[in-house]
Amino acid sequence: MEDMKNSIDPVKRASNIREEVMKVEGYSEHFLRNAWYIMLRDPVELQLFMAGDAKDKKMVLDGYRNWIYE
Repeated sequence: MEDMKNSIDPVKRASNIREEVMKVEGYSEHFLRNAWYIMLRDPVELQLFMAGDAKDKKMVLDGYRNWIYE
């Protein structure tokens, strides 16, 4: 029941997504934070990231390289 509540609560959901984004290695914290902000506004990219494996996650993040300045 708690998992269901967490998936509905938008703040908890955003926090869970942030945790997943911040786990990815090979990117600066600054880059990952900005990627998380962008991802929250793009449901398709968000789904690809959350459902994908490590390679899919890196592909989504690499797509943000032109948008995020380090």
